[in-house]
Amino acid sequence: MIEEDVKVIEKNKNEIELIFKEPSTTFLDPLVSYMLKYNEDVLATYSVDHVLVGPARIVIRSKTKPAKEVLFSAIEKIMSDLEKVRNELRSQVK
Repeated sequence: MIEEDVKVIEKNKNEIELIFKEPSTTFLDPLVSYMLKYNEDVLATYSVDHVLVGPARIVIRSKTKPAKEVLFSAIEKIMSDLEKVRNELRSQVK
C-alpha cells in the first residue's frame, strides 16, 4: 500500500477517520476487530462504498485513549500474532 492510498482525517485527539483509496475487507475487518477486542471504550467501524470502486473508510473513536494509539496498538498486535503463527508453522513445516 502506497502512502497516497490512505488519507487520515484527525477530527480530534480521540477520533480519526481513515479513507482507503482501494478497499480491502481482508485488511479492514481484522483491523477493526482487533481495535474492538482489546479496547473497551472504543468504537471502530468500517464501510465500503463498493468493493470494486472504493473508497473504504474506518472511523475510530475512543473515550479515554488517543485514536491513533488505538490504531497503532491494533496494528502491532496483529503483526505480533502473525509472527507467532509464522514461527509455529516454520517449526512444524520442514
